Amino acid sequence: MISRFIFWPSSAGAVFLVAGFLNFQRELRVATGLDKLIALASVFVAAPLATFGAEHLVAGRSLAELVPAWIPARLFWAYLVGIALIAAALSLTAKKNVRLSVPLLAAMFFVFVFTIHIPNVITHAKDRLFGQSLFATLPLRQVHLHWPGFR
Repeated sequence: MISRFIFWPSSAGAVFLVAGFLNFQRELRVATGLDKLIALASVFVAAPLATFGAEHLVAGRSLAELVPAWIPARLFWAYLVGIALIAAALSLTAKKNVRLSVPLLAAMFFVFVFTIHIPNVITHAKDRLFGQSLFATLPLRQVHLHWPGFR
């Protein structure tokens, strides 16, 4: 028997990956060579977002412990992040409201940096792991991609 902590996140990621491939058929036909990967960029972002969103919904109690203690209703925030991640994945896959969902997703990630990662780095200044997780989260360089449906 597969654990629900593995089944639902994996299934969500697979569903969004397949749905994205099906929804981006026109872009795939037009693109040639490595441009096919660029045409599928939003699909490759949406699938892990859906996976992590489902993980937040299935393992909300465990993930709520990562929410800082000074923030009330920690379980609510864990579930809300899961719903937000799935909504962003749906937006990217369906090519709807991408101009709204991508900046909101980026804002959510920056909130994570300032409420979770930076306080952890300060608290655990001698532990390299926390510093590495901070820099892995921060966008250190600006990347310009052509997102299909983002005009």
